[in-house]
Amino acid sequence: MKARAVEAGIVLPEADELTWNGKEEEYLSKSASVGVLRERNEDLRSLKELLMYGLKGMAAYHEHAMRLGFADEAIHAFMQSALARITTQTMGADELVALVLEAGQHGVQVMALLDRANTIRYGHPELTKVNIGVGKNPGILISGHDLHDLEELLRQTEGTGVDVYTHSEMLPGHYYPAFKKYKHFVGNYGNAWWKQREEFTAFNGPIVFTTNCIVPPLENATYKERMFTANSTGYPGCKHIATDTDGHKDFSEVIALAKQSASFHQRTATKTDYTQPEQPVIQVVNTFLVKLGKKKTSPQLLSRQNTVQHQKKSNVEKL
Repeated sequence: MKARAVEAGIVLPEADELTWNGKEEEYLSKSASVGVLRERNEDLRSLKELLMYGLKGMAAYHEHAMRLGFADEAIHAFMQSALARITTQTMGADELVALVLEAGQHGVQVMALLDRANTIRYGHPELTKVNIGVGKNPGILISGHDLHDLEELLRQTEGTGVDVYTHSEMLPGHYYPAFKKYKHFVGNYGNAWWKQREEFTAFNGPIVFTTNCIVPPLENATYKERMFTANSTGYPGCKHIATDTDGHKDFSEVIALAKQSASFHQRTATKTDYTQPEQPVIQVVNTFLVKLGKKKTSPQLLSRQNTVQHQKKSNVEKL
């Protein structure tokens, strides 16, 4: 990249991020001088970190949209500009606050872009009954946010006798009409992402991570050899499923492992969990307003939420 910049007549700043070229054995010692704490001012450090978290989320959402053929050059330009500014410029608190707010604006834009990509490709989410029990066939558990990976896994497992379950962040996949044609897309297994250790131990088949919400397995974990990662996700000792030049993945190794794994014939299925697609941002805002006493939650909504929580708790106890 530096060579290309020189050829184009671009003068690069003297920044450590651009000039340091250490060896691998130097990485650990170097990390002590280039981490978050090198910014000594706590307020500036907090603003920079807030910006970085926003950029990471923005990049993840944009990557998902790009995998479905949707992109926004303005989002690319902002992310690159924001990184360059906090790297090469001395910025005060007011400037950083303004940059964080600008990141928020682009964050809303990238969420709208991803929503457009998902709905055009898979249809508008709709009220859906999602099974929270288990069946008798071998199964694959898929987690994360990448609906493109879910689509490919469902296509490749169709007719194989292997069922597909969502976990945690992938639960909304059940709401999209395009996935309802797959009869082996049987339900959601488990609860929140942070309960991975106990739930993945109980799950008998392979687990596919499409995004990087991985709770590090314990040293004696029995499921680590069944973990597969994809895209930007990775974990030491886990197999990574590569993306080919056409943007596709081969899940044949995952499917073969599922067929070798024990089925769920000793498990007890439970009733279906009646769920509906939520707008995350709107849901958070409504919760905030309720706490302020500016909006009352309806008894019907409270009843539905309590019922869902009770069903999920019961399901975990049975498993």
